[in-house]
Order: sequence, then structure tokens, then C-alpha cells
Amino acid sequence: MKIERVIIRKLRALDAREDRLSGPSEQPFAGVCLRGLNGSGKTTYLEAIAELWQWFRRCTKKGGFVKPETALLQDAELVALRLVDLPGPMPTMWLAFGTPEAMRPCQRAEQDQQNQRTRTL
Repeated sequence: MKIERVIIRKLRALDAREDRLSGPSEQPFAGVCLRGLNGSGKTTYLEAIAELWQWFRRCTKKGGFVKPETALLQDAELVALRLVDLPGPMPTMWLAFGTPEAMRPCQRAEQDQQNQRTRTL
């Protein structure tokens, strides 16, 4: 499993981040380096990804929606990851927490990806 895309909107210093963690070949990078000035949001970026994953695990264990344990995800308009190279029948998946309006671009992007895969088959 790899993270191909990260979207964070309106969370502390991260007003509107949208990062593609892949090169021209569309293959996700093996590693990524975050750098920036103090207070630019590096730690918030990593905390948001970690909290999103922990929230997903809690939802999976319960078998349904659970409220995030910390305010970090609730404070954001959107925290979303596009995961790729997953085992099983669904090799890609969006993991997202945010407002319904903010999640629409993720849904459209996934539909576009599916349409593109269908055309190449």
C-alpha cells in the first residue's frame, strides 16, 4: 500500500494543500521529504495523515462510523488520502474525512480514474 495523493483543506497552517506523491509515470514515490519553515504545517500534515488512518481503523473495527478521538480531523474542512497498490479486489481507495462539499473532488477524481482504466482495457 502506498499514498498517491494527499488533500488537506483549512487545517491550521494548511489552508489548501493538494499533493500528488507520484512522478510522470503515475507510480507513487518510494519516499517523500517534507520541508518548510517553522510553523508551515509539516507536523500538522503528518498528524492529519496519522489521525485519518487511526480513525479509519476504529471505524473498521466497529463496522461503522465512529467520531474521531481528537479535534484535529473535525477542525479541518477536508483530510483525504488516495491509497494505491492495495491487496484484493479494490487496488485503489480514497480515505477521507470532511464536509460533504469538500469531498466531491475526491469522488470526481475516483470516477475519472475508473473511466480512464475502463478506456485502457
